[in-house]
Amino acid sequence: MYNEKPIEEILAYSESEYSDYIIKLLKVDSVFYLLDEIDDYLQKIAESDPLKVERICKLNATIYKSTESDEILGQIIGYNYNTHLISLIFQGDINRIKVLFLEAISFCQEKGYYEAGKSLSQNIGNLFSNRNIPYDESMFFLSRITQFYNSLKKYQDSIDVLCAAAQNFADVSAFQSAYRAIYDAQEIANSYINDPKTLILIRETQGMVALIEGDHDCAEIEFQNCFNIYEEINESPALQLRVNAATVKLRRNDFKGARSIYETLNNPLDSPHY
Repeated sequence: MYNEKPIEEILAYSESEYSDYIIKLLKVDSVFYLLDEIDDYLQKIAESDPLKVERICKLNATIYKSTESDEILGQIIGYNYNTHLISLIFQGDINRIKVLFLEAISFCQEKGYYEAGKSLSQNIGNLFSNRNIPYDESMFFLSRITQFYNSLKKYQDSIDVLCAAAQNFADVSAFQSAYRAIYDAQEIANSYINDPKTLILIRETQGMVALIEGDHDCAEIEFQNCFNIYEEINESPALQLRVNAATVKLRRNDFKGARSIYETLNNPLDSPHY
């Protein structure tokens, strides 16, 4: 049985001691889970000590690349990339974030590592609402993320990330970027997905961006489109959609219309008379 040690003790090793320990660990298939535990621990301390996490991730990368790779190790390399990326995000170094992300997402795409690539993409997605990042950089990241998902035929993931990004862009008043993301989501849906719930997501996102921008006419039209789709598929509209639609009514001083929607919130089976 392998002699396991506390993670804090392992991370306190000198670089040579740590390298020796990890190399020995890689030779024992049954304890690969320890590498996952080390990675989880590093993610927990990434905010408080990003420099330490970055140093260890770089050391891990050197060790892993010098080891004969297999499917399990390949996945570990992907997750090590993700933890390294998190450490750079907490340091706020956009240039190094970009370089590492491109290397990491290319690796995951080439190997077909969906889960690791999705983790990378989600962490990058959290940057889209950061005012300190130029919007052209955000759009570049977004394009690369959707390229990754589309290459694996994960088209719904592409649409989900585009719609989430649109919302984040709108929250920081980057409306042109928001509408571009929605347009790209619609293009993917038109080509690959025939699902009314996906169409609702896109339409509702468009409505929310318009609502934030103050274009109440557009918002009302898009929310109505969503209600129409729900009616076509014989399902009750989602609670948040009702709230958003009522908000538009209030902002247009249509208090009667807003009330008729709010009255349905107590009974999710009722459909609002929009």
